[in-house]
Amino acid sequence: MEIKDALLAIFFLLSITLIVTADKDNDNDHDKEDDDDDDGGQPDYCPDENGMYPNPTDCATFYNCVDGQAIAMSCAPGLLFDPETKMCNFAAQVKCKNECRGPNGMFPSQHRCDEFVLCTNNKPKVQRCKKGLYFDANLQVCNYKDQVLCNLPGGGKKGNKTKGNDKDKGNNKGGGKTKDDSEAKMRAHKELALASVRSVCPKARGLFAHAESCNMFYQCYDGEVLAKTCPDGLLFDEDKHVCAYGKDVECGERRIPTPKMSSMETF
Repeated sequence: MEIKDALLAIFFLLSITLIVTADKDNDNDHDKEDDDDDDGGQPDYCPDENGMYPNPTDCATFYNCVDGQAIAMSCAPGLLFDPETKMCNFAAQVKCKNECRGPNGMFPSQHRCDEFVLCTNNKPKVQRCKKGLYFDANLQVCNYKDQVLCNLPGGGKKGNKTKGNDKDKGNNKGGGKTKDDSEAKMRAHKELALASVRSVCPKARGLFAHAESCNMFYQCYDGEVLAKTCPDGLLFDEDKHVCAYGKDVECGERRIPTPKMSSMETF
């Protein structure tokens, strides 16, 4: 009887082991299916259409989207990506949203010295210091004005100057000349290049220098070519494939346009 009982006990233990092993195998199969469905958590920076789109967390960089694939690119130092013209431009001409530069923390505002962006899990919330105080990025607190060095994009130093600039921008919106110039630039940006695709596009996709003008470039997409113009005062850097300051660009035989008064005033 003892041998029989021992054999039954061994058989019972083996049965339990087989059941547990089968359950683990099923769990592993489910895990594999879940892994197959997982897309890796890659953020979707690109909409349906090809083109250049802003980086939601950094105004100095942008994404060149081709068939849903995002190619990260950077503007030249001191420039920001302009979502309206879809190219790098002077910081004073760009409306940079207050977004997070990291998942958590407090970051300086791009528009006012007395504002800061509070980020929690990459979700930005604009906060304002009490009257008479500026945000101190070094101490991560609101501090007395005379203790804070506030440098806004475009050269602004103080919050009240930023407010004045906003008024100036409001006045410019009403100017017919500015509107006409903007519409003319938009038409130029959308104008198809007359040259054949092969002669202007070394590769099927990307941004490439214009053959004659140093302030122009071609945007190539699988057989389609768009001729675009850099903002006034900037030239196209064929090595970095972005619009940059003239002093940093080697134009070679490409023609350098005569600077306009408006461009000189921007400096």
